Amino acid sequence: APTPGVKGKAVVGSTLTAVARTWSTDVELAYQWYADGTAIEGATEETFEITPDLVDAGVSVGVTGTLAAYATVEKVSAELTVKPGIIRFTTKPSISGQALVGKTLEVDPGTLSTEAEVTYVWSRNGEEIDNTEVTYELTAEDYLKTISVKVVATAAGYVEAFATVKTRAVKAGTFTDVPTPAISG
Repeated sequence: APTPGVKGKAVVGSTLTAVARTWSTDVELAYQWYADGTAIEGATEETFEITPDLVDAGVSVGVTGTLAAYATVEKVSAELTVKPGIIRFTTKPSISGQALVGKTLEVDPGTLSTEAEVTYVWSRNGEEIDNTEVTYELTAEDYLKTISVKVVATAAGYVEAFATVKTRAVKAGTFTDVPTPAISG
């Protein structure tokens, strides 16, 4: 009975595959995945998807061979230490709206490779602004300055990811609905 191996990367969100190796003919194989030596409930398939709760755990697979008139044998692979997953921006964030005083900018967080919580950090010329909303209304203080927003994605079992987008220098706003003056007297 050979010692099994594991194919794949031990990273949250990835799938591992048991490599049973070559057993005697007609042997029926069964699988059991382990975390730090303890059987994972329901993990009895040839493949196993790594969940966030397994970060830093040692994952291994046991392969049990059964054959009529032979003793049942289980061999367990070496443990692989599970690393946090990586969140990726599959489409980059962007800012919409005009960079004019009095106008409102809105950030589109882009698309992420995994479900995550997204937060926003707006900045003016690199200095944080007290705003964590998806929109930001430009003020006179923003005039001739560059506005940026850092999109931060977090999820349990994953390394935090971020991407920053920015505008060009904010230009002067324009008055709208200006009344025509009148002369009295």
